[in-house]
Amino acid sequence: MIFAFKIGGLLNTTVPRAVGFHGGNCGHWGIIIRGSGAVNGIGTYDFFKLHGWLMWLTWGVLGFLQLASNRYLKSQWAWHLWMHRITGTIILLMTLGLGILSIKEYGWSVYPAIHNIIGVIVISVVTLITLGGVFTRSRMMRLKWNTSKMLKIKRGHQLFGYIIIIIT
Repeated sequence: MIFAFKIGGLLNTTVPRAVGFHGGNCGHWGIIIRGSGAVNGIGTYDFFKLHGWLMWLTWGVLGFLQLASNRYLKSQWAWHLWMHRITGTIILLMTLGLGILSIKEYGWSVYPAIHNIIGVIVISVVTLITLGGVFTRSRMMRLKWNTSKMLKIKRGHQLFGYIIIIIT
């Protein structure tokens, strides 16, 4: 996978800036950002463009909401839990769905590129994090809060969440 970023004149806002991707047998895409703020997309293979945008929205926006809901909405306990659950479920479904569709696009094999290999790892880890979140919530309902065991379980789920967001 190769990304290219072309900077137009740094002080000249009339020269467009471009971001592009070229790699494997999956075509190419590009985004041109003009000085006026207009954005144009170009590409030859729509599935991978859609995959990229949806994964960016999933991890960029919903991943942020995962962190924000858990950190800043604790005073709104019911809202905090529902937002965390719903965004976590959407992240899991989008990652699994788009990951499986990507593997299908490659003829049910993983094309040996770093992005694809990390993608398979992310699919596995996201599934484990989601199951870990269900387990953590279940244990929170059954154990006393702020006990050593409960704090370790919560910290483990939190640590894996931070790691996967950093990776993605």
